Amino acid sequence: MGRMVGDVGKFWPYLVAGVCLVMGLHLLDILKFDLPLVTAWKPQKAGPLGALLLGLLFGVVSTPCATPILAVLLVYIASKGNLAYGGLLLFLYALGHCFLILIAGTSMGLAKRIIESKGLNVGLAYLRKGSGVLIILIGFYFIWLVN
Repeated sequence: MGRMVGDVGKFWPYLVAGVCLVMGLHLLDILKFDLPLVTAWKPQKAGPLGALLLGLLFGVVSTPCATPILAVLLVYIASKGNLAYGGLLLFLYALGHCFLILIAGTSMGLAKRIIESKGLNVGLAYLRKGSGVLIILIGFYFIWLVN
């Protein structure tokens, strides 16, 4: 898509900035909107197929948290128009997104201690707000690039 419409001048930086601002404000709970979720589906299989189905379910459940960052990344990739670079960025995003899940899955004791931690919700709230501010700053950076 970036190659198809990449020659539209200064359109892309403004689109990236707009997506950054909207998603940043969403993470700061200033703009509130819900994404449709399928929550009634539960995998019933064991083994590799069950693991795949459980991963698919987790992907659906984690959508509200992952979508703001992923939307910014996808618009940025489209603005570059480079397939290999975009693929690399999405691969690195996937690695980062799944890293903590992999660690928790291989260390159930650690995962249990993290879940039972009293400060976890407070830390996640600060992380969400900090991410929102960071994404808004990235949006302003893209506007600054154009001017």
